[in-house]
Amino acid sequence: MTHTRGEDTDVGTFKIKRKVPVLFKITVDYENAKIIITAHNHEDLSSFKKTYHPDSINKEFLENLAQYILRKDREFILLDISDEQKDYIRKQAEDYHTLSDKIKDIIGMNH
Repeated sequence: MTHTRGEDTDVGTFKIKRKVPVLFKITVDYENAKIIITAHNHEDLSSFKKTYHPDSINKEFLENLAQYILRKDREFILLDISDEQKDYIRKQAEDYHTLSDKIKDIIGMNH
């Protein structure tokens, strides 16, 4: 701990070392034939949950999961999205902005 005394204030800086439990949970949704992986407090103090089809659980998947758990790679939690899906999202965003501009023109907000 460090301590400084000023004219009108006392300032102290200290560190608290605390363990934050990290939890990984793998569950099976039998009804929908899915495997669910949930992580709490791994990357930060947040949680994430991803669902997988059993056919996607192979050696490569397990190696990627292990690398993520060991904090050697964070690719595991990134969203898999195809180029077609990205293009669709871009198009939707463009359409939204075009429509938004038209509405602003109609109500006189674009100057």
